Amino acid sequence: MCLRTSCFGAVISVVTMLVASHAATICGQIQSADDVSIAYSMPSHVSLGEPIIVAFVITNKSHEPIECDLGFRGINSFRLAIVDEIGGRTELAPLREEGPSPVGNIKIASGGRYTSALVLDEWHEIEKPGGYHLEIFLKTPIKNGYGETVKARTEGALDIQVREADKNEMVRKCQALLQSFDPQSSDADSAMIALSHVRDPVCVATIKRAIEIFPMFNLNLVWGLSRIGTDDAVEVILSTASSKDASLSRYAKRLLTQMRPGIRNTKLRDEIDMIIRK
Repeated sequence: MCLRTSCFGAVISVVTMLVASHAATICGQIQSADDVSIAYSMPSHVSLGEPIIVAFVITNKSHEPIECDLGFRGINSFRLAIVDEIGGRTELAPLREEGPSPVGNIKIASGGRYTSALVLDEWHEIEKPGGYHLEIFLKTPIKNGYGETVKARTEGALDIQVREADKNEMVRKCQALLQSFDPQSSDADSAMIALSHVRDPVCVATIKRAIEIFPMFNLNLVWGLSRIGTDDAVEVILSTASSKDASLSRYAKRLLTQMRPGIRNTKLRDEIDMIIRK
């Protein structure tokens, strides 16, 4: 699952808003002699545990159409590496390719552009505050209508400061993701993927609301709640285990079975036992 669009959609609006709110510098602008460019951007800072969304724009100012294979879910042809404050560099492995992949190869007309985003947390979750440097490039070539490789650099470099966890900021960001989400947009998946990677219990209510109004993303969101693991998160998962959606119900029960040994609340453990036996 992921977002695919040739114009600014819901998630990109969120990214733009969040970047602006942090006075972020849009980095990684890449120009080629053939007027094909890729630009990457992300907020200049986030609070610890907040999902990090990296937007990218491929612009075609040439006089002919171009195309490129972005890989599984339209994001897996990117290669990423992250460098911490002391210079430790980690090259991030590609995502596991599971489930349908509606977008891979894209075509951009002359004068057009393709806008999308990825959630860094799918590759790597930052565990402590500090300054981080992200390196990103597109490994697959960009080609013209004749199948010839367009001479274009696709590397980008971005810096981000991860601050101490801020519960108020976390709630605001989660609500911004939810409020701007448009289920009709082809880039909808990234908003819900970002929300599912939130690790702060203060956002359980927002995730619960997302489950109620956008059921097509419930598997991602329920998984996110299982990682939070608080009593109120477990209660939401219990409610989804009774869903008429058989696949969601099975998945919720499997998560609850895995979580049960670590749950201290006797009442919740009893409820889990009851729901699993059904």
